[in-house]
Amino acid sequence: MILSRSLQLFAEQGYQSVTYQKIADRCGLSRTILYRYFKDKREIFDESVLRVVSRIDGDYHLILQEGGGVVHQLTRVMEQTFDRLVEQEMLLNVILYYLIHLRRTGERNIRRITRHTYKVRRLLVRLLLRGVESGELHPLNVSSAERTLYGMFEACVFQLTVSERFNVEQNKASARLFIEGLRADSAK
Repeated sequence: MILSRSLQLFAEQGYQSVTYQKIADRCGLSRTILYRYFKDKREIFDESVLRVVSRIDGDYHLILQEGGGVVHQLTRVMEQTFDRLVEQEMLLNVILYYLIHLRRTGERNIRRITRHTYKVRRLLVRLLLRGVESGELHPLNVSSAERTLYGMFEACVFQLTVSERFNVEQNKASARLFIEGLRADSAK
C-alpha cells in the first residue's frame, strides 16, 4: 500500500515536490508510523521504482519460460519492454528528473535505480550468445548487437520523456527488423 500510493504521488508531483508528510498523508499514516518502514523519502522512491522493475523482471522470466527460439524470445523481450515503458511514462519522467537532481547535487550512488539496466543487458547478451552458439543467429559481435538493442530502449525512454514523437508500434517494428537481420541464413 505505501509503495503503490507513493509511486502514484511521485508520478503526479515529481520527486522534488513530494515530502515525507505528503507520503504519510496519501497513505493515511502518521509520519512516525511511516518512519518504522522507511528511513526517508529516497528509500520510499527507490523501493517504489524497484517494485516496477520487479514486474518487468517477472515478464522476462515468463518470456524465457515460454520457450521458442532466441529470435522469438529477443523479439518478445523487446516488445514487452516497450509496452512496459509506455505504461510507466509518467514514472519515467519522474526518474529522469530524479536522476538530473542527483547529478546536480553530486550524488553518484544510483546503483539501486541502475541495477536493472545491467540485468537487462546481461539478458540480451545471454540470448544473443545462445543464438550464435545454437546457429539460430549468424556469427556476430554480441557486444555491438546488445548495445544496439539496449539503445532502442534508451531511445524509447527519450522519446517518451522528452520528444513528442513516439510510436510504440514503430519501435517494435524496428526491433523486429533488427532481430530478423541477426538470424542465420539457414534459420530464415
